Amino acid sequence: MQGFSLHIRDEEAVNHSVEGAASFFDDRIDILVNNAGFNGHYNLVKDIRLSDWRETLEINLTGTMLVTRAVLPFMIAARSGAIVTTASNVARRGLPFRADYVCSKWAILGLTQTLARENAQHNIRVNAVCPGPIKGDRIEEVMANQARVEGKPLEEIRNEWTNAAPMRRFIEPEEVVRTMMFLCSAEASAMTGQALNVTGGFLMT
Repeated sequence: MQGFSLHIRDEEAVNHSVEGAASFFDDRIDILVNNAGFNGHYNLVKDIRLSDWRETLEINLTGTMLVTRAVLPFMIAARSGAIVTTASNVARRGLPFRADYVCSKWAILGLTQTLARENAQHNIRVNAVCPGPIKGDRIEEVMANQARVEGKPLEEIRNEWTNAAPMRRFIEPEEVVRTMMFLCSAEASAMTGQALNVTGGFLMT
């Protein structure tokens, strides 16, 4: 399988890679999963540097927009397509010390709904997934940083986050993947502009 790598903040690189991917697939792109992301910086809003704020939003929000914008002409030409973007459970709630990341993910939901309204006429569906903490190295890093800035032991943060969900566990990566595959499939043919929680019950609305 051909691979295309790029810096998601680089408009020219994004356009070049999307064009290469479309060419490889006979000028078609049927599915886009926006999954590139950055954990952000860990500061109270009163202490955050503008450069840190901009970096997080450029990667998580502007990068998602750039890739989606580059893919849309191919989907519009084909009059079909499915786009799914990884948001987060913090796309629906605040979290101290994470304003840059939280705001980038709230904005993803606004982008998702706007894209859904703009492109329904082209038979393009646009949805998002809001996972809770997902097992793996990334969440371990996030918890370690959160414990540091809150001045708590790592295990206390782990227990707080585990017990916040009725299922009392973190999410398996495969559970998020299966939700994304559903949203990209014909089984979700009537769904657009949605954001599905995959949080073990932590979020229920």
